[in-house]
Amino acid sequence: MRRSIVISLFLCFSLLVVGSTSDPVETTCSKTGNHDLCLSTLRADPRSSSADVKGLAEIALDAASAKSNEALNYFLDLLRGEGDPVRSRFYGTCIDTYGGNVKRIIPEALTDLTNNQFASAKESITTAATNAQWCEDQFAGSSPGTGQNKAAHDTAALAADVIGTLG
Repeated sequence: MRRSIVISLFLCFSLLVVGSTSDPVETTCSKTGNHDLCLSTLRADPRSSSADVKGLAEIALDAASAKSNEALNYFLDLLRGEGDPVRSRFYGTCIDTYGGNVKRIIPEALTDLTNNQFASAKESITTAATNAQWCEDQFAGSSPGTGQNKAAHDTAALAADVIGTLG
C-alpha cells in the first residue's frame, strides 16, 4: 500500500513538472487575437526557438516590417503601369503610407521596444496596422491589394498584441 502511494505521488509530481515547462511561443500566442498567425509567424523565424517574449516581439515587428515593405513594393509596381489618375492617386497614398510604416513608424516601435517603452512601441505598431487598413478602405471594396493590405494589417496587429503581453 505504501509503495503504491509513493508511486502515485511520483507520477503526479512528474506530470506537474512536465506540464509546467512552457513554450514561450505558444504561451505568447495564446494571448494574441490571431493564434494561428502568431504561431506561423514566430515559428517561421529561427530566432524564436531561443527568444524570450521581448525577442518574440522583435520578431513580430520584423515580420510586420517585411509585410509593409511587400505592400509598398506591390503598390509601386501598380503605380508604374496605371493610367487612371484616380487609381494612381490611391496607389500614391498607399505608397506614402507604407513608406512611412517601413521608414519611420515600425523602426520607432523597434527602438521603443529596445528601450522597454512598451506602450509607445505598441502605439506605433498599432498606427502601422491602422495605416494598412486605411490604404484598403480608400478603394471602397475594389482594392487590387487586398491581400497585401490584410497581411500588413494582420502582422502589425499581431506585433501589437505580442508587445501588449510585455506590459
